[in-house]
Formats: sequence, structure tokens, C-alpha cells
Amino acid sequence: QVLARRQNEALQAEVLAAARRQVQEREMFYQLFEQTPAAIALLREPGHRIEYCNAAYEQFFPGRALRGRPLAEAVPEAVEQGFIALLNTVFQTGDTHFGSEIAYVLPASGDEPEHTRYFNFTYQAYREDGQVAGVSIFAYDVTAQVHARQQTAALQAQVLANSQRQVQERATLYQVFE
Repeated sequence: QVLARRQNEALQAEVLAAARRQVQEREMFYQLFEQTPAAIALLREPGHRIEYCNAAYEQFFPGRALRGRPLAEAVPEAVEQGFIALLNTVFQTGDTHFGSEIAYVLPASGDEPEHTRYFNFTYQAYREDGQVAGVSIFAYDVTAQVHARQQTAALQAQVLANSQRQVQERATLYQVFE
């Protein structure tokens, strides 16, 4: 009985040590995530409960309670804009979804009016014991690049229109002198 009790205590100590290592590893990953400029969130279960999100993710939703809440409750505009449907598909299929320069309309908040941001993002399923346990979000704000490209395109269109107008004016003048 003494040997069995000692073996049981040793097993319990091993399990406890393994659990502590897991917690330390998770905290190490979270610290690493805090230092990255990418917006990162880890969602769990089919309800997409926000298990973790870094400061870069939180800054897009100032004043909102995010952690521990289902994404659809914490960020209701994600439902309307189709992002929850994408998460559902990733959770159900396990297939990764890549979005490139996808518009996301952020509602008015405090002094800031409603505005559109653009993101490159990845929704990727993560597994535990061979089953999809949740979805990770890695998103990069590319709004500045999208706006710069839009401005460049607008300028190019304006230059082209001006060039065409000048050609038309010259052609008209040429016809007058003929």
C-alpha cells in the first residue's frame, strides 16, 4: 500500500509538472505574440470564444471586452460583414483561409467616426487530439498601402484623362488649321 501510494504521488507530481510546463510554454507564446505587430487572436470551439488576443488586435476594438467572449458578441459587425461565416467554414473544414486586402468597416467609437480598414489575414484551424479545437487569426493592417495604391491609380487616371483631353484639343486645332 505504501509503494502504491508513493507511485501514485510520483505520478501526480509528474502530471502537475507537465501541466506547469504547458502553462509556461503557453505564456511564452503569448509573450511572443504581444511583441509582434500583427493582430493575433486565438478562438476556441465552434462558438469562437476569444481565448487570447494581443494588444495589436485589441487596438482595433477600443473599450470592448474581448477575452472570454464569443467573437460574434464582442465584435457584432464581424457577423454582418461575413467574417463569422468564414470562421465557421475554417472550423468545420479545417482548411486555412487567406484574405488579401479585405475591407473591414469599424463602427464609430468615441470621437472616431465609422471607417474602413484593409487587412491581409489568415484564419487557420488548430487541432488538439486530432480534432479542430479552434481558429487562429493573424492579421496585418494594410490600409496605408491600399490608400496609396488607390491614390496612385486616381492620379494615373487623371493624367490619362488630361493627356486624352490635350490630344483631343490638338486634334481640334489641327482640323481648324487645315
